[in-house]
Amino acid sequence: MEAGQITKEEYDRWRYRYPEFDGSQIWAKVPSKEFSDALIKNLEIDK
Repeated sequence: MEAGQITKEEYDRWRYRYPEFDGSQIWAKVPSKEFSDALIKNLEIDK
């Protein structure tokens, strides 16, 4: 912003919503604890 390459509005949008605008990383959702616990329980039964 200070270099004049983006506006204050663009900077604020990036600053408050950074993960949405970050193209350098791959974001993944983590399963809920309930789902994870159920999966582990199911795997233990199959042993």
